[in-house]
Amino acid sequence: MTQETPNHLQNPNDDTANDKIVSKDEKAETKSEKTEAKSEKTEAKNEKASSEIEKASSEKEIIDVKIDEKIQADIDAEIPDHVGEIATAKCESISSNRVIGRFGRDQLVSVAKGEFAQLPKIGESFDAYIEGLMKNGMWGGSVDKIAPYRLWQCLEKGMREETEFSVVVVAAEPNGIVCDLHSIAAFMPTREIGVTESTAQELIGKTLNARIIKMSPQQGNIIISHKAAIAQSLREARETVLTNLKPGQEYEGIVRQIVDFGAFVDIGAGVEGLVHRSNLSWENDDPAKCVCLGDRIKVVVLSTDKGRIALGHKQLVKDCWATAAETLHVGDIVEGKVTTFTTFGAFVRLDNGIEGLVHNTELSWDDAIRQAKQIIKLGQVVRVSIVEIDPEKRRLRLSLRRVEGDPWQKAVEAYPVGTKVTLPVAGIADFGIFLDMGDHIRGLVHKSDISWNDAPIDLAKRFPIGTPIDAIVLAIDAQRHRASLGIKQLECDPWAEFMARAPLGKQFKATIRRIAKFGAFANIADTPLDGLIHVSELAEHRVERIESIVKLGDEVTVTVVQIDPQKHRIGLSLIAEPFTPTDATPEPTPQVPTVTAPTMADIFPDVLKPPRNV
Repeated sequence: MTQETPNHLQNPNDDTANDKIVSKDEKAETKSEKTEAKSEKTEAKNEKASSEIEKASSEKEIIDVKIDEKIQADIDAEIPDHVGEIATAKCESISSNRVIGRFGRDQLVSVAKGEFAQLPKIGESFDAYIEGLMKNGMWGGSVDKIAPYRLWQCLEKGMREETEFSVVVVAAEPNGIVCDLHSIAAFMPTREIGVTESTAQELIGKTLNARIIKMSPQQGNIIISHKAAIAQSLREARETVLTNLKPGQEYEGIVRQIVDFGAFVDIGAGVEGLVHRSNLSWENDDPAKCVCLGDRIKVVVLSTDKGRIALGHKQLVKDCWATAAETLHVGDIVEGKVTTFTTFGAFVRLDNGIEGLVHNTELSWDDAIRQAKQIIKLGQVVRVSIVEIDPEKRRLRLSLRRVEGDPWQKAVEAYPVGTKVTLPVAGIADFGIFLDMGDHIRGLVHKSDISWNDAPIDLAKRFPIGTPIDAIVLAIDAQRHRASLGIKQLECDPWAEFMARAPLGKQFKATIRRIAKFGAFANIADTPLDGLIHVSELAEHRVERIESIVKLGDEVTVTVVQIDPQKHRIGLSLIAEPFTPTDATPEPTPQVPTVTAPTMADIFPDVLKPPRNV
């Protein structure tokens, strides 16, 4: 092999050698280009082959799908769907419980043996209703379903041709009626009943003409319409009624619908008018309380405007308030029915249709009765007394409790003022005790009428509930329903006795009973009366602590320096000497000072305290 001379060893002036080297390089490049072109051709051939393979595979799938569809079509053609058909089959065999027959293109049907009234013989034909394909490849059939199937076919044909059927109403529902259509239950909605003089309940047992407007054999539902069957005659009758309709005409109609603003009444031939709630009744404007669905009421045509018919009912009924002032009087006792309960009482409707209010305060003389439901019931007939009647305002006030008579008037007669009574304690309040006087009357013994002594009393401990108490009747106000009793009035007034002894300026023995910030209260001997020894009357000097001068239970000698019979107050003193009342009476001692700070007289007693008369 000839070795090539490296470039750096060649003679740069040797041109022949250079030409040879260039020629070899060009040949190498040409060879490389041919190799690349050949590789590209190979790749193109491979891609073309892959594309042809994919195309062939896709065409094969399409062919397979077409073959499957063709096979399925052939199968469907060989085994048609017979569900819901009536097939005539020839009896081939009879087992213990099934009859096998062949029909159509070699199709077998199996029918329960018990459905045949008379079994067919081998080779005889029989009809069967095809229900579905069984697991064994046979068709399940029924003989009993042939008649219903043919009936439904007849009914479907009648619906298409708008044939009229005779139906018998067998039941009434809230939104329609149930009818018997060839032993099949068919429903007729209220809106499809159309014009009739009878209510839904009254239609039971009657025969109506009807058309089928909707049916579903799968669900067994049939909707029928009497309105559609009489549509033509109804249109003619409606035109006649509307042509002759004029204000002032009277009709007897049927309430078809009740709404918040009134009631729609059918006056004939399906012509309906509105009786507004204000024209239903003189008393009540609630439509639901005035009429019910299906009620027959008399109405008068008030106006007709653009197809709207306004009717009135109360215009044909006498206004009971027109004669109320002549027939009802305050104090009359009448009967009525309880119609409504409210939070403030109950409404009672009298025989003439007027409703009056029995307020909670007029239910009972017993204060424990505060709601009408506690003593009466809705619909109950009660006797009430008329308290007030105002025909102009159409108001009537009634009373239940006044029917039995006013117990306060009886109490005035039974308990004259000054009567001594023994009554049980019925209640206790901060201001006194209540005694039970009978007939739901309670008399008050104010705490100021319990004792002549103003000393504090624990009412609950001294007067337990139910304890009999002796008292005297002080006053009874039948109009204001108040009774006043007293306990201390059972004894002589100690103030009268005390004043008779002219005690001002005299000395008495007394016992300290209570100590306050401003002084001490002492009970005067041989009396139930207490007097106040003011702090300034305890000693000549300033008193810092009252207990340093007197204590509870101490017996002391006191001088009466002030008496107020009206307010039942007595002023006492430990430092004042007895004196005879004159024009220059000692300065009154304050009983309950407004301040507890020392006064100027306390600080300068020798200078400011007035002299005492001896």
